[in-house]
Amino acid sequence: MPVWKNASNKPALMKPYVRIVDDEEDVRTSMALLLRLAGIDVRTYENAADLLENGEFETPGCLVLDIRMPGMDGLHLQETLIARHVDLPILFLTGHGDVDTAVTVMRRGAVDFIQKPPAPEVFLAAIRKYVAWHERVRAHVVRVSDARAKYETLTLREKEVLRGVAEGLLNKQIAFKYSIGIETVKTYRANALAKLDIRTAVDARDFLIFIGEIQLDTLPSLSNEVQDFLAQGVEDRETREGGRNDCADDSTMRIDRNAVRESLLND
Repeated sequence: MPVWKNASNKPALMKPYVRIVDDEEDVRTSMALLLRLAGIDVRTYENAADLLENGEFETPGCLVLDIRMPGMDGLHLQETLIARHVDLPILFLTGHGDVDTAVTVMRRGAVDFIQKPPAPEVFLAAIRKYVAWHERVRAHVVRVSDARAKYETLTLREKEVLRGVAEGLLNKQIAFKYSIGIETVKTYRANALAKLDIRTAVDARDFLIFIGEIQLDTLPSLSNEVQDFLAQGVEDRETREGGRNDCADDSTMRIDRNAVRESLLND
């Protein structure tokens, strides 16, 4: 199987880590300690400006954001990161049950929201899932980049012939389309397949899909996982989190996840 087609062949990536942005020092410290004890690297930032000025976003991992912070809040920070094309999965923390806010951040691409204080086992499970997902995404991006670099070694005519092969055209049809001889088509075809280390028309089609020359979405997606997560009822969520309601401040409302799900699915 070609390297570009083998998802189990993971390219070397920088070691992932979690970025935590929260204006409450005790919250940052406790979450960072929990993650480090679990063997997960962490960097903490006291506000959005600190992250934007001192953070880096090339290393895989995920981002934990408090929604309500002085200065730029979590919502505006998310907007800024989207504008900068940062692809880190964002897990929002909130001390206030706000369905509209939760719906907004999920629509913008946040992968999760957890009520403060987070139950350790729930928080760790979420972090592990999103870091692993982001590593897969980044590995995919590297494989696509490597495959694209190979593709760019082809001549223009080799690319044209390869596309014809991928589309299932016969040699004589490709020859007619580009006004060249059949033997010439065979030569271009053999050269293109050899340069890309592929053998068949199916491989050619899959390769062009993989690098985006044939437009299909091949990026790993969390959409099903997110929908499954949102589909879980509040009672089930509370049970798995160990009855966190008891730990919440009296002024803190729990987010009704069913309401969030309804708003997302019925938009």
